[in-house]
Amino acid sequence: MTMSGKELVKKAQEAGWEIDRIASDHYIMVKGKQTVSIPVTQGNLDIPRPSDIRDVSSEEGIVTVVATEPLAYRKSTKSVKKTLTIPEWLNIEAEKRHINFSSVLQQALIAKIE
Repeated sequence: MTMSGKELVKKAQEAGWEIDRIASDHYIMVKGKQTVSIPVTQGNLDIPRPSDIRDVSSEEGIVTVVATEPLAYRKSTKSVKKTLTIPEWLNIEAEKRHINFSSVLQQALIAKIE
């Protein structure tokens, strides 16, 4: 299956993942306590279907297990602080609903630049 990184991000959103932030050319997405980094580069990504670990054999070539620590990556990603002005009534309503201002702003900016 071949798809662009942006298509993969949209599929992830349909599956309940949320964009946490953009770091360079990666979208950092979260779902519950899980975190995933999706590269969004020019062109398409050839994404193979995941293999069942029981079907993987070194007779077919080199087998590489890749372990990642997404939390360490998230901590190393630089963010910048921005100040914004919104109407007071909007602030009150958003805070009542425990809306994450940074997340909403990031999602709106991503939608705007796409």
